[in-house]
Amino acid sequence: MNYNEGKKMGKIYKITCNLTGECYFGSTIKAPLDRLGGHKGEYNDTTSKQIIERDDYNYEVLERFYVDGAKDVKLLDN
Repeated sequence: MNYNEGKKMGKIYKITCNLTGECYFGSTIKAPLDRLGGHKGEYNDTTSKQIIERDDYNYEVLERFYVDGAKDVKLLDN
C-alpha cells in the first residue's frame, strides 16, 4: 500500500525579481503556470504581482511534499 496514494503534491516556491532582487515565497498544490496566473490577479496586492509584472523573474521550487488538500498548504502560511 502506498501511503501517499490519493494525496496531492504541495510545493513551497520562491519568485525572485532579476531586476531588484525582491523575493516572494509561497505555497501551493497547483501547477506552476496556474499559480503564477493567480499572482497576476486584479486583487493581488502582494509583491508577487509587482515582480511578475516586471517580466524578469525566476521561479524556483524549494520543497515538495504530499498533502491531503489545499487547506493543508494554507496551514504553512500561518
